[in-house]
Amino acid sequence: MILYEGESGAASEAAERAAEEFRAQGYHAEIIDFKGDVESAARLFFARLRAADREDVDRILCVSVPERGLGEAVMDRMRKAAAGHVVRVE
Repeated sequence: MILYEGESGAASEAAERAAEEFRAQGYHAEIIDFKGDVESAARLFFARLRAADREDVDRILCVSVPERGLGEAVMDRMRKAAAGHVVRVE
């Protein structure tokens, strides 16, 4: 998994561009983007990862959520799942 961190709109756009590039190379790429909705991310992040695994996705691109309150715990999970594969978007 690759985590795209930064302002929500810019991170989403960067993930979309990367997914298009991966698809052009023949990879099955999926994006996990909660559009900044921390509560949905907290409930659904691991379910979305498992679904991508079942669908044999080659590249998972995930967009960060705001790191406030519950978002701190969600981002900790996302960073661990990314295992160091983080793209910081300005």
